[in-house]
Amino acid sequence: MKRSVLFAIILLFSATASADSLSELNTKAFQDRVSPPVRASENPFLKQNVTPQDLLVEDLNLTGIIYEPGMARALISGYIVKEGDNIAGFKVKSIERNHVVLRQMDQVKILRLE
Repeated sequence: MKRSVLFAIILLFSATASADSLSELNTKAFQDRVSPPVRASENPFLKQNVTPQDLLVEDLNLTGIIYEPGMARALISGYIVKEGDNIAGFKVKSIERNHVVLRQMDQVKILRLE
């Protein structure tokens, strides 16, 4: 058992250690790779690289509102937004006491506190 594990480790290192330096490694395959969009709800670590504009509409989740007329803020999918901000391709039209109205051209989406 130990021999087979040791053999597998040696085989793995000999297959990957063919370049004399990192600069000789073929990184073109990594550079050309295009990843499909990943929903933020599927990957909790993705938020570090996602802006509010990159979110998908399915990811929008209203979790809090601080309401004061003229200075209201909403917490949507981990981002603090105010009226006029953009999120997932929508513009925040209004923030009310228990819901947020988003608009994208002729499409209106209302997010409600649950």
